[in-house]
Amino acid sequence: MIRGSRHHRCRRHRRAPIAIAIALLGIALAACSGPSRSTQAARRPATQSPNATAVSKFTPYSSAGALTVVVTGHATGQCWTGSIVVAVPGVYRCLVGNDIADPCFTPPQPAKPTTVACLPDPWSGALVVTLTAPLPITPPVGHAANPWALQLANGVRCVASGGTVHSVDGVSLNLQCSGGTAAGGLDTTGPMWQVKYGPQSGGPLAVVGVTHAWQG
Repeated sequence: MIRGSRHHRCRRHRRAPIAIAIALLGIALAACSGPSRSTQAARRPATQSPNATAVSKFTPYSSAGALTVVVTGHATGQCWTGSIVVAVPGVYRCLVGNDIADPCFTPPQPAKPTTVACLPDPWSGALVVTLTAPLPITPPVGHAANPWALQLANGVRCVASGGTVHSVDGVSLNLQCSGGTAAGGLDTTGPMWQVKYGPQSGGPLAVVGVTHAWQG
């Protein structure tokens, strides 16, 4: 019995170097497999700062040309110039009955579109207009960098005006906002854009941050 016990202890001692070797091999493989999950997470881009304006490019179509917004109605009309409020190619100012619709977006696929989608703002549905005349060949009107719509830090939404605007203290209130208010004098120099905001009819203007901006 004593000899058997000594023989058993010797076999256990011989297994120890093998176990150590396997452990060392595992450590080496882990080191070669790349950074840990915590390291990878640290290398991911940080999410956008809440103190910076989020800027979105808007289109009502998918890349295949299908509408991605709710359709609120159908009509016929014709477009005679580029959009004033979304000054990029393929966006127009159109006459639908006795009303002006601006902006009206063309689908990305057809060379000669037969319809356009007209929206009053980025968060509304689209009026699909069947064209009664070919689209005009005209350069964009205005500056493409100008935003179409804004979400302000005070919760108010504003949309670029396509008509005559008021001026208060030398600031053109070219953004029409909810509740009879307006904004203008957009400052995009900092991470958080700012506008001057106040009553549309005139009155003191306050500087308000812009949390979200939509461009065409």
